[in-house]
Amino acid sequence: MAEGALRSQLGVLLHELHFTDIARRWRQLMDSSAPDVEAGALLLAQHRYPDLDLAALIGRLDGMAEAIRTRVEAAKGVGRAFVLSTYLCNELGYEGNHERYSDPKNSYLNCVIESRRGIPVSLCTLFLLLGRRLGLPVFGVNMPAHFLVKYEDERHEVFFDIFNGGNPIQKEQCVQFLLKAGLTPKPRYFKAASGQTILIRMVCNLLALPREETRGTFLTELTHLVEPWKPNTNVL
Repeated sequence: MAEGALRSQLGVLLHELHFTDIARRWRQLMDSSAPDVEAGALLLAQHRYPDLDLAALIGRLDGMAEAIRTRVEAAKGVGRAFVLSTYLCNELGYEGNHERYSDPKNSYLNCVIESRRGIPVSLCTLFLLLGRRLGLPVFGVNMPAHFLVKYEDERHEVFFDIFNGGNPIQKEQCVQFLLKAGLTPKPRYFKAASGQTILIRMVCNLLALPREETRGTFLTELTHLVEPWKPNTNVL
């Protein structure tokens, strides 16, 4: 067998072993009572980027949280979430990738952190991971055609649109958005999304992107990952 063919065959075999391990860990995660969003997002990134330095990526998240911790702790109530959104969107410059919305990199946490661009669910996931490190009661909101985060305690329920500048918005504005999109607002659209729901949406977003031959294997594998849960999940 020619050296080039042998190298190609070895590459295919290594990828198959890699995906088998990813799929096993993904099933364990999704079958748990409360799938961890960070663990799932890291698995998806590792699936696409096998050589990803997970420790370094987690260190980046830890460092971002520590950089803002003092200011967050000095604020009160929903003001803590506003400090975080201002830091993420205004100071660090994270924003929606309006120009290249369909770029698959917008969905991978490592790429989003590096480029500071993403789609609603990936940017909101970054916000949630930082918020968790800072002890904030923040949750994902799986609205149709958009994804938000909200701060919720016994006194407040405030939504944040990280894709569009991170500004706080009220529930009434979310209702108006749905009505303009021709959608009937339903109570479940405003509830805290489970970790499983968030992760399924992330996969479905990747599957909804324009098809490319070079991504065929990854699309097939992503379909394999998500099929057991038969999602009826809002995307993009």
